[in-house]
Amino acid sequence: MEQITFDGVQINKRVNHNKEKTAFERRFQKWCDKESEDETTSYGMCGFGEICDWCKDNSYGRPCVRALNAMLREKGRVLDYSRTDYDNIFTWGE
Repeated sequence: MEQITFDGVQINKRVNHNKEKTAFERRFQKWCDKESEDETTSYGMCGFGEICDWCKDNSYGRPCVRALNAMLREKGRVLDYSRTDYDNIFTWGE
């Protein structure tokens, strides 16, 4: 596992990646929930995003995050977790 040094302290890059991913997932699902409650756009609404093709069950947990992760795994794509253009991610516009 790759390590980096910050102020003399060894930091595992994987741990930082997991924190970034978790933080992104929270922000993305929160955005989807907020947008779906707004009902003025199709963003966050079930069935309207490209990632929705990978959604298996939206009755629990974080369905948009699960669908996004399934799509990324299947297509072999990598997501930059610093992105905040959630509308493009929801529709998977580049």
